[in-house]
Amino acid sequence: MPMISRRVLAGALALGGAAVAAVGCAKNSDEASTAGAQAPSSGAGASASPTGGPLQVTPAPEKTEGQALSLETVTVTLPAELTEITWYGDPHSRVKPHFYKGAGDCGLLDINVDHFRFESAQTSAFDEWEAYRRDGPTVTSTIVALDWPGAEGAWAWTWDQPADASILSDSATGTVNLSGVCMMLRSTSGQDVYIAAYAPHQGGLQGCPALRALNSLTLS
Repeated sequence: MPMISRRVLAGALALGGAAVAAVGCAKNSDEASTAGAQAPSSGAGASASPTGGPLQVTPAPEKTEGQALSLETVTVTLPAELTEITWYGDPHSRVKPHFYKGAGDCGLLDINVDHFRFESAQTSAFDEWEAYRRDGPTVTSTIVALDWPGAEGAWAWTWDQPADASILSDSATGTVNLSGVCMMLRSTSGQDVYIAAYAPHQGGLQGCPALRALNSLTLS
């Protein structure tokens, strides 16, 4: 699915149209920091100011128990809750492990390895963050730069949004209120990755299965 569709999906109460980015240790002028990211000096996203509230959770590399899942150079470990897996593309460029037991017990991980919209990974991350802030019924945090093993640059933010419950289960109906956290990354080998984790709103991200899977991300 093209990168631009993330914005359309956000406005339509759908989740995770973005391409997943792999994270790593940023360097030189883009050096990673959890204190907040500097806006790109030119190109799309240049007008972005890293303002907004604090992140609900901050992604950090951490192993978890579960089943390994790989897409291109990206590997994550899926906790037992993420039992349903939907693949996209031929060859596969996107995957969504998910589960739904009810509006208060659900989760989704979205990984997309399509190329970023812009040559600069930082510009792509700021452009996507601006889209989350501008489009759709979302409340979005500031954007921060992160260190991630195997990545030359990584950025993350969190948000809240209502979404169609059918994205979590074909049998689910109505609307669910979700919180999301995403990372956009570029590996040292040049792999672009967008990865997002979703959980029920109001503190649901902390320790949730999708976040544990996101934090398990490794790059080869």
